[in-house]
Amino acid sequence: MTSFTKNPALLHRFAESYLQRSLTPEEDLKLQDFLASMQIAEQGHPRRAVDDIQLSQEKIAASERALQHLLETVKSASSLNELRPATLPSAPYTDMQLVMAQIADILVNLVQKEVTQSFEHNFGSLNQQLEAALLALNAAQKAENAGQPQEPKS
Repeated sequence: MTSFTKNPALLHRFAESYLQRSLTPEEDLKLQDFLASMQIAEQGHPRRAVDDIQLSQEKIAASERALQHLLETVKSASSLNELRPATLPSAPYTDMQLVMAQIADILVNLVQKEVTQSFEHNFGSLNQQLEAALLALNAAQKAENAGQPQEPKS
């Protein structure tokens, strides 16, 4: 408890000293209401704080266990398909199942992006050269066919 809640007259004197005048009856009532609310808050506060801290610690511990389980699952997977089920089980599904599916989707997208970039880096120019050669071959064949008389179709 604060010294004001132990000794309300002290707060009353402080308020008058700060305002440099006597409190009006309305201000005195507001001050008494304020003191009453402080006393109620202080009486209930320590227990609630301990409960809140304990609840927070339990939530943190549960989150740490879930993350550890998630990490172990990812490490033990031999393929992305093991992380990403073909379909999610029908509701209700656990948060962990949703998280695993999201992680697997992100990993799949990253792998696809990396493979595409690697292919473009290593084989991109070769692919362009091959396409150009095929276009040139097609053009040469068309030119050759245009120069030869076509047989009449019956």
